[in-house]
Order: sequence, then structure tokens, then C-alpha cells
Amino acid sequence: MLSKRGVAICDSDILAHEAIKKGTEGYKAIVREFGTVVLGADSEIDRRTLGDVVFGDKEKLKLLNSIIHPVVYAGWTRWLDNRRNEGCLAAVMVPLLFEAGFDNGWDAIICVASRRDVQVGRLMGRGFSEKESLTRINSQMSIDEKCVRSDYVFINNFDLRLLGLQVTRTMNILLGEKIC
Repeated sequence: MLSKRGVAICDSDILAHEAIKKGTEGYKAIVREFGTVVLGADSEIDRRTLGDVVFGDKEKLKLLNSIIHPVVYAGWTRWLDNRRNEGCLAAVMVPLLFEAGFDNGWDAIICVASRRDVQVGRLMGRGFSEKESLTRINSQMSIDEKCVRSDYVFINNFDLRLLGLQVTRTMNILLGEKIC
């Protein structure tokens, strides 16, 4: 919805996926730390298997994050610098913003929140079991805490019209002008 309104978007999940591709330093570090058990038949890191290894084990998750987060941070920092040089409106999607300690220096932080049952349903729709979904959700800061720490909150429980109104209203506030 932001990109339809002219905002350039950087998705940190895409940067994280690139950071662990075969041949990268992230890939080598993950295989060194977690072994070849996390590799798929194509010798790429199987993210689902890696998730099974780290979710539910705080130390292993912390180790994985210490490998990936610095690379992702460097990627979106470069991306933002380029957008500033171009004079673009820009946003970075960072699901683990608070958990990674990257919540300083932003013009505004917007949390996109949904009920726990909606979160579980969305993960199950991506092929995770209910238990796997809950393990992943529980490995993160609570959505309530993220909302409290954010400047703005978008509620996203399936009503796209309502979500669109929240996006427009917030952009009007941030930009001080009417956005249609």
C-alpha cells in the first residue's frame, strides 16, 4: 500500500534471504555453526530446516541472528543512503526491528499488528503447523510490546479497506499534506 503511494520499499526479509545464499559469508558461517543438516538437496540453506533448528532455542537463534543481522543492517543502510540521495520517500520493513536493537534513528516506526490467531493462521497458510507457528511467534517480542514502542500502529486483521485508511491517514500526518 505504501509503494502504491510512491514510497520506495526495502524488505529486510529479502536482504536476509540474500545474505544466506550459497557462496556468501552468511552461508559459510551458518553451515560452520549449524552443520550441513540445514542444507537442502540443492546445497542451499533450507530456511525451514534452519528455523526448526533455531526456533525454540534462544542461544541458537541468537547465534543465527548474530550472523544475519549485521549483513541485513548494512544492506538496508546502503539502500536508504541511495534513496536519500535520490530524494525519495522510503520505508524499510524490519520484522525484528526491536529484537535486533535497530529501533533508533528512524523518522517514524510503524508496527503492523494483527491478533495472535490471525498470525497463527497466516503462518499455517504458509505450510507451518500450529505448533511451529506458535514457536516462531513466541520467539519474537510480543505484538503488544511492539505496538507500545512504535510511533504508529496499523491493525491488519484482514480488512484491507481499514488498513488502507490507516496508511493514508498516517502518511498525511507524516508528510503534512493530503494524500489521495
